[in-house]
Amino acid sequence: MLGYFAALAAASLQPVAAEADLSQDLDLRCMVAMSLAIDGLEEDGSVTAEEKSGVISIFMYYLGRIDARLPGIDYVKEVSRLVENPNYLRSHLRPDLLRCSTEAQQRGKALQEMGEALQKRAPIAQTRPG
Repeated sequence: MLGYFAALAAASLQPVAAEADLSQDLDLRCMVAMSLAIDGLEEDGSVTAEEKSGVISIFMYYLGRIDARLPGIDYVKEVSRLVENPNYLRSHLRPDLLRCSTEAQQRGKALQEMGEALQKRAPIAQTRPG
């Protein structure tokens, strides 16, 4: 049985097939949407460093999800395929930004709640040797 799980784990670490079209991958679309948002924030110049940092954190969150599921992904190819599609930019970018921002807010809230619960259960972790 252990051999089965080892083979299954090894299979999941194989690079993404070259012919795979990931333009419908929701995490990739979120990563791209956040990347475009970061570019927009840099052009805008009126956002705070904290706001920009928040969007970068969301970008990194989705990048990590993709890396975990799709090791070996050709980011240049997949991102180019998505952003060069005028239909994506015209019809899908804005809904993706809204969906991904909502997902990130929900995840952030869940992490905050988990942190608060852990602080209540493990008060010793709050004291640090000085």
